[in-house]
Amino acid sequence: MEDFDRAQRRQRLLVRRNFIFTTAEGLFTNAAFGLTAPFIPIYVLAVGGTSFHVSLVTALPPLVTAAAFLIGVRVVDRLPQRLHFIIRWAFLHRVVYLAMALVALIPLWRPDLLVALTTLQALPGAL
Repeated sequence: MEDFDRAQRRQRLLVRRNFIFTTAEGLFTNAAFGLTAPFIPIYVLAVGGTSFHVSLVTALPPLVTAAAFLIGVRVVDRLPQRLHFIIRWAFLHRVVYLAMALVALIPLWRPDLLVALTTLQALPGAL
């Protein structure tokens, strides 16, 4: 009986620790994304974009996010292994930031590519 109580206590501590780490990771991730989002339109201007590109960068991602919420809920609910799907999409969401940083090294279509990457990043970000 004593071993069972220890195992139960260990399990509760593990769940509590995982909850704290997950909450902290979510807090810092949201803060990081919140701090970088206002600078993306400035980055578009820095790579040669026009006011039209800036308007696309600010308007298209929320539109894709709204559509992804509607479609994504049905897709994710039907998956047997949701956690693996969500982890892959979260990783893809973060990798797009690296691709956005490398846009400055590409000689042609930089503003258009940055608009496309920002818009496509909204899809895994919503899921």
